[in-house]
Amino acid sequence: MNVLPTVFFILESFHFWGHLTVLLGWRLLPRKDLVRQFPYFISDTLTVFLSYFFIIQQLQWLAVLQIIEHVLVVCTWEKHYWTKKVVSWSSLDWTGSRMVPDIWLSTFFDVAVHGIDAVILATMISLQEVMLSCLLTGVAFCAVFFNSKFAWSNPKSVPQWVAKRIQPCEKY
Repeated sequence: MNVLPTVFFILESFHFWGHLTVLLGWRLLPRKDLVRQFPYFISDTLTVFLSYFFIIQQLQWLAVLQIIEHVLVVCTWEKHYWTKKVVSWSSLDWTGSRMVPDIWLSTFFDVAVHGIDAVILATMISLQEVMLSCLLTGVAFCAVFFNSKFAWSNPKSVPQWVAKRIQPCEKY
């Protein structure tokens, strides 16, 4: 078993599905909960760095662009207008359009970076490892995004206990 490529395939697949879910607005968190997810952006950046530079060893320029974007987000977390806007747009609290071009493109870029990484990593492992990894990713994804104990919700069907955590916003 190719342990590192398999582990990073799972991580990058999870990041891909998580970002796609937020990009399309399928499952979102209340803003107050999303703000506390700051460490996720660090882990997201770290998996891209380690994967592109040490495992697949190609397309580092793509990783550098994503890393710069994430370092800027991390360094300005809840301090800069754009970062506050990204967090707000990514939350259940957002009442504006989902088509905010700069945030949509930035999130789409992130989805693409994780997707490209996952595809390249998949070529480095066996078909059985890919299938098992996809199963594990699906279980982990459902355990996080569809767990009734977490506040991740479909914006069209928000449980009452989650709705109490929402403070509608369009700007921050």
